Amino acid sequence: IESEYEVNKSGGERYLVYQELNQLQSLEEIRVWLQQFIEQSTAFLNENHVSYNEKLIIDLKSFIHANYKEPIVLDDLGKLFHKNPAYLCSLFSKAVGNTIFEYITKVRLNNAKKLLRTTNLKVSEICKQVGYENQKYFNQVFKKNIGTTPGLYRSQHILK
Repeated sequence: IESEYEVNKSGGERYLVYQELNQLQSLEEIRVWLQQFIEQSTAFLNENHVSYNEKLIIDLKSFIHANYKEPIVLDDLGKLFHKNPAYLCSLFSKAVGNTIFEYITKVRLNNAKKLLRTTNLKVSEICKQVGYENQKYFNQVFKKNIGTTPGLYRSQHILK
C-alpha cells in the first residue's frame, strides 16, 4: 500500500503494528485484528484514491511549475504525457477551469509579481526569467491580466 499509493508512513507506526500483533494471543484475535486492519486500509484507500486522469492533471501541473521558464508547446506536452494534445487540453480545462495556456500564463505572472516585489531585477530580466522572450509582449500580457504595467506594479507592491 505504501509503495503503490505513495503513502509515506513513519517507521514508528510500523513498529506499533508489530507491537499490537505480538500482544494477540489466539488465532481468533489475529483474525479480528486482520479484518479490522483490512477495513481501515480499504477506507483509507477509498478516501485518498486519485483517478488516472486526476494524477495526469497533477503531473501536468507539476511539469508546468517546474518548466514555466521554458517555451511549453502543446504537441510536446502530448508526446511527454502520451496523450493527444486536444484531449489533454480538454481534460485539463474540465478539471482546472482554465486552459493549459491560461494556467501557464498564471504561473508565469505569479512568479513575475513575486520577482517584482522582492528583487531589483530589471523588468527585461524578469520577463526572460518567467518564460517570455519579448518584453513588449510580456508587458501586454501583464497589463491585460494584472491590470497595470510591471513597473507600476513594482512601485505599488515593493517589499521594504
